[in-house]
Parts: sequence; C-alpha cells; structure tokens
Amino acid sequence: MTNFTKLKENAVARQQQKFNSDTGKFEASNRKLTKAELGVSTVDSFLCAGLDFKGQSQCAYQDHGGGLELSASFDPGRIFGIFSSELEVSAGATRSNKLLIIAQRGPNQIDSVNGTLELDYPITINCLNGARWEGKVAAELFVGVKVGFSVGTDEAAKTEKSWEADDSGDDSEEGGDEGLKLESLSLGFEAEAKAGFAAEAGYSYDNFYAEDLCPLPFDSYGESREALGAILNEGDVKAIVCKTACDFINNHSVYFGNIDYHGYLWNATPSEITNKLNAGYNAVTSNKIKRQAKALISFLNVWIDPKKKPHVPTSILISTHTGTGSAGLKASAGVSAKASAVVVSSEASAEVSAEALKIEGSYKSSNVRYQATYPAPHVKFDGTILENSLVIMTQDTKITYKQIEFTPLTVKAEASVKTSFSEHGLEAEKELIEGITLLNRMTYTSFTVFWHSSNNASKTAVKGKSTFDVNALSGTGISFGGSFEAENLTKFYESYNIHTKTWKSSADAIYFNSVAKSINVTLDNLITFFNGFDNEYINDLIGANNVETVLLEASFAINSPAINLVRTGEGDKSSVGLSTDTAEKLSKSARTLQAIRMRYRIQDTTNDDSDAFRLGFKFFGTGMGIALKKVDQAGSEGIADLATVWIDQSLAAIVGNSAYEIGVPPVALICQ
Repeated sequence: MTNFTKLKENAVARQQQKFNSDTGKFEASNRKLTKAELGVSTVDSFLCAGLDFKGQSQCAYQDHGGGLELSASFDPGRIFGIFSSELEVSAGATRSNKLLIIAQRGPNQIDSVNGTLELDYPITINCLNGARWEGKVAAELFVGVKVGFSVGTDEAAKTEKSWEADDSGDDSEEGGDEGLKLESLSLGFEAEAKAGFAAEAGYSYDNFYAEDLCPLPFDSYGESREALGAILNEGDVKAIVCKTACDFINNHSVYFGNIDYHGYLWNATPSEITNKLNAGYNAVTSNKIKRQAKALISFLNVWIDPKKKPHVPTSILISTHTGTGSAGLKASAGVSAKASAVVVSSEASAEVSAEALKIEGSYKSSNVRYQATYPAPHVKFDGTILENSLVIMTQDTKITYKQIEFTPLTVKAEASVKTSFSEHGLEAEKELIEGITLLNRMTYTSFTVFWHSSNNASKTAVKGKSTFDVNALSGTGISFGGSFEAENLTKFYESYNIHTKTWKSSADAIYFNSVAKSINVTLDNLITFFNGFDNEYINDLIGANNVETVLLEASFAINSPAINLVRTGEGDKSSVGLSTDTAEKLSKSARTLQAIRMRYRIQDTTNDDSDAFRLGFKFFGTGMGIALKKVDQAGSEGIADLATVWIDQSLAAIVGNSAYEIGVPPVALICQ
C-alpha cells in the first residue's frame, strides 16, 4: 500500500483556497471538501500539464528519511580579545526513501526501418520507489574585530520587598499573600558588536535511483485518470493492474469469458487472471486485441514471478553536484537582557546585522537518465513476430543552474522577548540599496532515443556483458533549452518590425541573437518562432498563470542512427540499456531543426526538513556540534506548453497533434 498523504494534503490546501478580490490573492477557506471532491482535486492538481500529446509528463514525489551532521568551529583571535578570525566547518549525510510517480504520454505509433510499430497503450503511470543519498560539506570564515561589554546588578544593592494587603484587611486571593516576597531581583545586560570580512563555501552531492517493474499502461486519458485517482487515494498499484485486466477480459468475453468482481475487490488471483488471458489468446483474430492481451499478461507476470521482471526496466537516475560560495563585508550588533524573580523570569534580545558589497553565487549540475517503456507485443520486427517486446524511450539530460547576486547594502533586524508564559519575536529586513542579479539561468541539453528491444532477443553475454547495435526509431533527437524572463522575451514584438526586418535598438538585436545561440538556432529561426503564434494569446496565458520565467526549447531530429546497446548479466537477471557514450555519438550526428517551444513550469512543493536533535558546546572560541537531520519533503511538478512552432515545413503541414507522433518530444525535467 502506497501512502500519498502529503500530496493529498497539498491538493486539499489548494482546493480550499478562495480568491479575495480586495487583496487580489488566494486565501484559505474553512470549507471542507467532500470525499468525491478530494479525489478529483488530487488528480486535477497532479495532471496540471495535461496528457494530450507525446512527451507531456508530470510527476509527484514524497521524500522521508534522516541523517547526521557534524560541525566544528575555531576562533584563534579570541585569545587576543578584540581580534576575531572564526572558522567553522560542517559535514553531513542523509538517506531517505523517495517515492516518485510519473504520468507520461508516449507515442501511438512509431516508425522504424522495418515499418510502423503500433502502440496500444501510449499513456503510462510509473510508480518508482528508491533510495536517495545526499552528502555535503561547508566552510565559513569570518575575519574582523569584536567588541563586547556587560552590565549587572550589584549584589549589595538587592532589596527585599513584600506585597501589602489593601486597607480593607482583605487578604483573599485578590489581595494576595502578605508574606509574598519579591527578593533576589537581578538584572543584567550584555552587548556585542562584530565587523569584518566573511566568506562561505559549500558543496553537496545528491544521488537518487529508482525502478518501476510494473508500469501501468492505458490507452485513453479517461482510464488513466481514473486509475491515477485510485493510486493517489488508495495506493494499491497491484489492484489497478488486476482491475485493468479484468475489465479487458469482460470487454472481450467472446474470447476470454468473464470475471466477476466489484470495485477493486475480487476472488481471482493474478495467476487466475493470466490463465484466462492465455486460454483465450489463440482464439483472438484481431492483432490489436492480441497486442493488448499480451501486454497485460507481461505486466501480471511481474506480480506472479519476480524472475519475470522486464529486462529493460522503467527507471530514473538523478545525480546532482551543487557548489555555493559568497564573500563580502559583514557587521552585526546585539544586546540581550535578563531579569529573574521568584514569580517571573524573562529574557529579551535584539540583533542587527548588515551585509555590504557582498557577492554570492551557486552552480548546480544535474544528470538525469529517465527511461520509460511502452509494451509493443505481437509485432513484426525483422521479419519475425515478437510476442514480448518493448519500445523504450531513454532520455539523458544534463541541466545546469548558474546564479550570481550582488548585494550593495542590506540591513536585517531581529528581536525577541521570552517569559515563563510566552515568547514573542519580530524580524525585519530592508534592502537600503537594491540588490543586483548578475546571472540567473538554467540551461539544459537532452538526448532522446527511442529504441526497440525484445525478450526473445539473444541473451548471450561474455563475462556478464555484451554489446550490439540497433537502429534508433523515429523521435530520436537532441534538444537544447534554457530559462528566460518572460518580460524580456515579449519585448520582441515591440522591437522587431516584421515588414522592414529591422530592430528598434541594437541592444535588442544583440539580446535576441544571444537567445538564439543559447538554444543552438539561428536568429531567423527564432524570428520565425515568435511570428508563429498570437502574441496576445501568450501574454494572456502568462498573466493568468502568473508566469515570470519561461523555457525556450529547440528540438532537432537525428535520422535513424545506429545506437549501441549494452547487455549485462545473464538469463533472467540480464538487463539492457544504452551505452555510456551514446550521447557523445549523437552529438556528432547530422541533425535537422524540427520545432521551437515556449514552456513554463508548474510547481507545488513543501519542505519540512528540520533538526530532530541538536547538541553542541563552545568554549574559548572552540566549538563542536552534532545534529540529527530530518528529511520530509513532498511536491508535484509539470511543464505546460505555451506554444510550439514547427520549423520543419514537412511537420508544419500536418494537421492536429500528429506531428508530435513523428517529432522529437519535449524534454521531461523531473524533480528539478
């Protein structure tokens, strides 16, 4: 049973919001959703980007786990009183169990050198469960001066006071106890100021791998939506597979007979359902029904016998390297006061800090291999009918994030008062001089390969490993993309004159030329793209969805190159995948620009990471610390297409969504 509690909570929170026309914002409502509304809202929030054409996908995830972090600090300057040179280093690691669910639209049919392959289940829902590891190290250095002082109450000045009853002589509860003494009253103040140079640097590595041995296949959006609702709300993937097979048997009872069941409960086991499908298989006259039956049998076999798992699993591998750094001038001042008495104690503190001439940056590089499988049984391939075969889409994507920010002057203030009964806090931050974002870009390059593999193919391996070549199928290609400010891109229509083919300013011409180069197209290609759709339509979509940043993506086709496959293991334990140098070989192949897309990301995430336990000490400038880390994250994300313009005229002439079946699909940016 799979638990999607966190995702459902997010969906409920969104669905319960209502729009406040006075503030122009969505606010929480106290209205409770019915069970039916809850199910619909969960699915709606997940399928935010749609499943209308090949390549569309969306995902949701939950991540739970924990780890350990160690830290140490050293301040040799403390020996000299004023001078300070504190160095702090930390290192930690976490392990968590990550559940990822991906809904994706694959091809209905795909072309190969041997003809057209028909795929009856283009929509798949993948539930991938695996381990995520993260390790990080960080260092912080502060060099400057420090001044501190304290003021306390003289012990001799303490006085003894008592509560006096009122004149009426009433010494009841309201009058108080005549013997109550407010003694040993003490007050103390401490203040400290620091100023100097601060620098920080950090590095982290994140790795996640997961497989789905039994992806759920669907031939229509309605069926996949119903199943997705059952998965998110009930979580029993095995029940979905069995129900799909039972419905198929009952819909084709002339061949397979009937199976009686109610809802998701029945008496038939996966073995009995498979036996019914096998018994009627030879009587089927329709090739399509044969393909569908064989696909369901292969999925049910995974539950019956783990040894029959697919030799090409649906899988995802994400490895991420992140580096951060900052340097600048820093000043801080703080004052704290403590008061204690017999009946009440309180603590008050205030901190003011300033950062000036600070520059900070980050660099993040992610390598993602996402592999989706689509059943293609009972197909004629290389002159042979293959009863168990797959069409696989392997997408290798390298994503790079770069960010540099400059802070001329920022002041931050914090204050808190804590008593025995309550605690109050206040935070304020002010940019006295507006910060400057020097660089904030995300770029990516993705290699998409569609290929065919069969369980009937030779499993002979030399020392557990063998290689062989196959022809890539249609849709194989390379995509280049990046993030851009929507406001900057929409300036095209103000600056470029389509009739005179001139720019209003040379700066605009330089900017859009750089945009074109960043996605590996010519400026003329980019102009064709912007003139290929209604500007007002795009502006309305951007405004309605509050989109500030969009993705531009260019897709290039590679015409059926030979690709190298690697088989590892033997027998039932063998697996097949692309060789590690596939991307390098594809990058050198001749390519044809097919399309340019404008897309935007839809994200909804919650991050409740925290310290489950922290312990540390500091003595004369030297400190040690240990913390138990808690990982608790959840979210959903998808990428919606604002516009697709087919630059390849042979595809532009195709009506409807059929061009998507032939073309290179948009890139699935998962968990980014």
